[in-house]
Amino acid sequence: MNKILYTLGYEGRNLREFLSILKSNNIHFLIDVRQIANSRKKGFSKSQLEKKLKRLDINYIHFRELGSSKELRDYLKDTDDFDGFRIKYKILIKDTKDKINDLLKLIVKDYCCLLCYEKEATKCHRSLIADELVKEFKSDLNIINL
Repeated sequence: MNKILYTLGYEGRNLREFLSILKSNNIHFLIDVRQIANSRKKGFSKSQLEKKLKRLDINYIHFRELGSSKELRDYLKDTDDFDGFRIKYKILIKDTKDKINDLLKLIVKDYCCLLCYEKEATKCHRSLIADELVKEFKSDLNIINL
């Protein structure tokens, strides 16, 4: 049985566009993988976003443990070395197998989308989480970056 996991970054998007993307793809669970779910961008901080999603019958779950640490974010910002970031982040998430398993349970049941800031999934830790989920998934898992 093929399952789909969506990923979405809100960089360059307004809240209306972002929510429209979620609804048009029938997302039922938005899984926030930012370590700190605050944003300077209006509507994208945890409590504001959760309220908007609830009105659309979309569940919000914050997986703080899967966020990249400030140290890693600073490393990436200072060096622009995503390969080095990838190596360091994969070490970090080895201690979060329980959260990966929790994500797998959600993905099997429903339409889920990983949320982070970066527009480009290939330059974001959510792609590394998706890679880990593909490895752990017992059947086919397709990743779609929105």
